[in-house]
Amino acid sequence: MAGRISAANARRRDMAKILFVQGYQSVDEIAEKLFVEDGQTDSARAKAKRRGRDLVGRWIKEGGWEELRTSLAVTRDSNLKNLYQQISTITNNIAQRDPSERVATPEEADMLAKLADIISKLEKEIGISEIVNTGMQFIDWIKAHDMGAAKEVCGYWDEFLKFKMCS
Repeated sequence: MAGRISAANARRRDMAKILFVQGYQSVDEIAEKLFVEDGQTDSARAKAKRRGRDLVGRWIKEGGWEELRTSLAVTRDSNLKNLYQQISTITNNIAQRDPSERVATPEEADMLAKLADIISKLEKEIGISEIVNTGMQFIDWIKAHDMGAAKEVCGYWDEFLKFKMCS
């Protein structure tokens, strides 16, 4: 039946998502870690890796993991840094003028006000990427202590993210 996934593959999918989105690992690396077992013959290893690559590739497409990985690269902190740099550039341009002309033009004043407003909003809000980053760090910490618990938390974390994105 389409859409059904075994419990073992559900756990693999959750771990693959973490490895792909946060760890920036390739599909081959993930397939090797999650589908190839010690003691397999070369032929069995190759077959398991091929099957793993196909599954992980499908999960990436179906789950939109590529977009999630990209969105995590643009964090709130990097946006804030960029906005502060823009303010700095405008104020430096004003400071380089003759002393009698060191006043913001109406356009500059408008831009400074808009940038300050955006910064204020960003500093108060917690974006989905920040939530994801924190969750991934938490799951990494749990993995170091209890892999079984980490797998369980991954399932709950995925549901929580879906809830946050829909609310």
